[in-house]
Amino acid sequence: VRTGGKMLKAALDDLLSRFDATVGIECKMLSLGPSSKLSAISPPIISESVGSESFLDWYRTALIDEMGAVELRDGSLVEERDLSWFGLWGETQYLKHIIDAEAFCARCLEYMEDETMTEIASIVHLQVHRDPFRLEMWREQFAG
Repeated sequence: VRTGGKMLKAALDDLLSRFDATVGIECKMLSLGPSSKLSAISPPIISESVGSESFLDWYRTALIDEMGAVELRDGSLVEERDLSWFGLWGETQYLKHIIDAEAFCARCLEYMEDETMTEIASIVHLQVHRDPFRLEMWREQFAG
């Protein structure tokens, strides 16, 4: 099941606030890509510090420096996120970030409380659009 609702809007709002971009994210919009499915999408982004070509490098650095992600030998990043304050899931959520610079996208594999990281609960996709610079995010939720 694909979603593009309020939680993804909040995630994109937070992401954009980290690099001097203040734009309003729209949720439940039709994808900018070939799919006609729903996404959370930013309007065109104008930033002094980050552009469409540099965004994924900035994102990798932010995951390591701000979120405490650790880079693995294959270039992916693993993150343990404390969600005890959120109250919806267990105390720790396990995530693996895969950044694909050639496709201008990042995928976040969410394993929820599965510290063995063998059962993917969902994948959050972050697509960078270049002309104009926009971000699109959606989640694929798996049964389970």
